Amino acid sequence: MEHLNIFPILRQDKDRILAHYFVLGTFGNFLFGDGKLVDTEDKKNMSSHGGVKAVFNLADTVPHSMSALFDRFGCREVRGDAVKSEEYPIVQYPNEYTVSEIEYLCTENIHHFIVRQKERKVLFLDPKISLQNHRLVGRVSKIELSQSVLKHMEQIDYVASFSAFEGSSFCPMLPGLLAKKINDIKTH
Repeated sequence: MEHLNIFPILRQDKDRILAHYFVLGTFGNFLFGDGKLVDTEDKKNMSSHGGVKAVFNLADTVPHSMSALFDRFGCREVRGDAVKSEEYPIVQYPNEYTVSEIEYLCTENIHHFIVRQKERKVLFLDPKISLQNHRLVGRVSKIELSQSVLKHMEQIDYVASFSAFEGSSFCPMLPGLLAKKINDIKTH
């Protein structure tokens, strides 16, 4: 991941690994995740790379941890929904905030971001979808999941999840493999 300027923030939580991703972008640095996993060492690392411009949050929560990130970096939270907070700025993507290297994909129940990094596309999966030994796991409709990434299915080079039950939370995708993984999704 580091070769793409994507740095994982990983924490063990009972039977799974939770993940956030710090991304060094062309027009600022971004955090993908809700900020709950970020500790003091992570904040130092982010500061050494110029801070965080925005936190892209796909979770259904408005975490208190965002206040600490806002206080430290002055960053805003970017979401696909219209949630607001009195403690820090939240903007809606793409209505109030856009970045040329980030694309928001959504259907009624599924939301993802695609990030273009070093001529590669990384799909940050909806938090309802996890990885287990590079296999998709989640309580989502196969049809809706296919529709959410349909236009980009063959262009995705990597998939990143915010949790993994076994194996890595980040995996490469060969052409045709994402469609197969969606078709074989394991529901839990």
